[in-house]
Order: sequence, then structure tokens, then C-alpha cells
Amino acid sequence: MARRFPKPSGIKRWQATKSAKKKIIIICEGRKTEPEYIKEFVIDKKHPLVECKTINGVGVPKSIVDRAITEKKKLLKQAKKSGDSFEMIYEIWCVSDRDEHPRVREEIQRANDNGLMYVLSNPCIELWGYLHYFQNDAPTHRHDMQRMLSGVMSSYNHAQGAVFNYADMRESYSNAVDRAKKLKKRRNEEGSNPYANPSTNMYELMEAIEEN
Repeated sequence: MARRFPKPSGIKRWQATKSAKKKIIIICEGRKTEPEYIKEFVIDKKHPLVECKTINGVGVPKSIVDRAITEKKKLLKQAKKSGDSFEMIYEIWCVSDRDEHPRVREEIQRANDNGLMYVLSNPCIELWGYLHYFQNDAPTHRHDMQRMLSGVMSSYNHAQGAVFNYADMRESYSNAVDRAKKLKKRRNEEGSNPYANPSTNMYELMEAIEEN
């Protein structure tokens, strides 16, 4: 989780704290879909106190968590070397689809045990895109989800790069957040698996970027 420090007593010191950037490091399974959406979102929101870095195409959940742990060690080493407590203001997020990956819940737990956040879209990130237009509360195979998104976003073609049209989606962002939260609430109420199909907590990452 983000490392937070108490508010300093001196006014000048507090002003310095307010101007310190929080680093958000995002380790993505995909090379295009999630990274491109995140990049456009950060540009659109214009948050000067967020330094958002995406690391693309890392692969399966185990590889993503391994890389995230490595990035955390780098940040800790950098902060220790510089002696600057502001270097400790960071969050590291892992982002992946459910797909047919093995041991996903175990990797989410390993991420949490190491102070990392995990975004999982089940069946795939296309669910998050689709929620900008419509709700979907039926278990859906990832190939069907990709076809469903193509039906509402004419520019989306999974075979040709699978990039979202952010300009077409931005006005519906709040709807996507509301719909995703409802899905997570229903999965939690069902009790067996909070990450069950369909669900996505992509909004948690977006809100972490927005809150600065």
C-alpha cells in the first residue's frame, strides 16, 4: 500500500510535503490495452502530483507479482540511498486478466502480503471497457466479452491491437465505476469468490490516480 507520513508541524515543511509526487508503478499483463488506457486517463486527469509509470507486457500473474516485488525493492534501495522520505511515497499495482491463468488468487494474496495492490478483470480487461456502455452481470467467456465490446465500440478490434478508444469512453467513466462496484458487491454477497466472473476492480487503480 502507499506509504504515508504524518503531517509535519512546520508550515514550510508541510508545503514541501504537498508538492511531493506520489509514484504509482503499474505492472501490466498486456502490452497495449491496459497501458494505453491508463496513459490516456493520466493525461486527461492532469494530476501534477502523480508520477505514473507503466511496465507493459510482463505476462502471467506470477511474473507480474515477481516484477512488482523487484520494483518495490528498487524503490526502497533508492529511498535509502537518497535519504529522502518523499521517495517512500509510492504505490505499486499489478494488473491482469483472469483468462485461464493458474493460481491467480494465490498470486493476489502474495501481492497483498508484500504490500502491493492487484487489479483483476474477470474474464478480461474488455469487461471494464464494456462497462462504460452497459452493465453485464452474466458469466462471460473472454472471447465473447471481446466480441461484445466490439459491438459497442466500433474502433475496438482485438485481432488488430485491442486498444480502447478513450475519447469515446471518457464521458461514461463514472458509469463504468458504478457498474464495476455493483459487480464487486454482488460477487462479495455471493460469498464464494469475490473475483468471480464477471468482476473487475480496475476502478480502484483509477481512483488511486484521481485522488491526488
